[in-house]
Amino acid sequence: MKRKGGRICATCDINLALQFESKGLAICEINKLPAGYKNGRYAPKSMDEATIAGKSPNITAPAVKPNTYAFHMEDSEWLAELKKNLVITDKTMCNLKEMYSKVYGDLTAASDEIDDLEHAIEFKTVNAAQGYQLMAELKRARRRRREAKDAKLLLEIVMNTETREWGDGKLETAIEQLGTRQFTPKVRNDLFEKN
Repeated sequence: MKRKGGRICATCDINLALQFESKGLAICEINKLPAGYKNGRYAPKSMDEATIAGKSPNITAPAVKPNTYAFHMEDSEWLAELKKNLVITDKTMCNLKEMYSKVYGDLTAASDEIDDLEHAIEFKTVNAAQGYQLMAELKRARRRRREAKDAKLLLEIVMNTETREWGDGKLETAIEQLGTRQFTPKVRNDLFEKN
């Protein structure tokens, strides 16, 4: 599949895979890629082959060699942890677009709910209990919106980070900033002064 910026990478979702009118066009595209992609690990498949294999359409299974024997080796603790983390990373990276789409939908829904609640506050005549209920619902909706905005920010950082940029601290810094954020009132300082 193509990521932002035109970079091509493997995908485990056939629906995200690049599709070509012919196998020849797919091979031409693969030949334009860096050597790491062309060394036999990536090859085009027809949609039928990819669906049957249940794998990404551009990754072929390794060939089985004759006189090959299987053996099991116990992983060390750190290697087992690394494998577990890499599986989590792989699943996360594979689902980034779906997660982003869901978070964006959540953000839109929360924003729409906030608009509705603010219009109800503006136009309806309510008693104290109803006013408190509207305020509580507005608070919940704003928290959902804030959570969706935070998730969207983090997902955008991950989606826009090139492989060579990983480990530069950008994501960790963003997470720390989310935990220590501050708010400055635009007009109503009195609402936030301590009693």
